Amino acid sequence: MYGLSSACLSQKMTAHSYDVVEGDVVVMDVKNFIDEDQTNVSLSDLIIESSLLTDTSHYTYNEDTKEVVTKGKDYLEVGQYSVTISNGSDTLKAQVYVNVNSK
Repeated sequence: MYGLSSACLSQKMTAHSYDVVEGDVVVMDVKNFIDEDQTNVSLSDLIIESSLLTDTSHYTYNEDTKEVVTKGKDYLEVGQYSVTISNGSDTLKAQVYVNVNSK
């Protein structure tokens, strides 16, 4: 992993929530949580941690496409999901919000 400067992540950027509608594709890419134009940290140096990526009894995560779905479904169910973004020592918290499809 590449090193970052000694300043903490929270001083260099802020994480924002990732809002989608039920049925939409949820892509666990750091670009969905961090505005690249608002930071001087290389997004490729950051790691996303979440049960969405590791809890294989509830979710299916495709490492190639970075898409995550509820196990046995082709979408992520409505809910709020916690995400941690880090560079190994500093962390930021974010959320994935999957909202009811009102179609």
